[in-house]
Amino acid sequence: GVAGAAGLGLTPSQANDEFERILLAVEPDSLLIRRVTLVDPLGDRMVFDLYDLVENPTLPDDQFHFEIPKGVDVISSR
Repeated sequence: GVAGAAGLGLTPSQANDEFERILLAVEPDSLLIRRVTLVDPLGDRMVFDLYDLVENPTLPDDQFHFEIPKGVDVISSR
């Protein structure tokens, strides 16, 4: 496990072919997720270690671009 982290286990509300549970290692003080472990129905695991995390970074608007897919209706609440 991740030293000093609290463990949190998540299971899907319905049967799922892709994963049986997700295990999170969370830093108690900051509540940052440090490790994500996906466990599939056969017991195989994929582990993602998260490090050098930056909360709420400033990102330039030009880094994002969204195009409305063909056949999609956009409904505005304005």
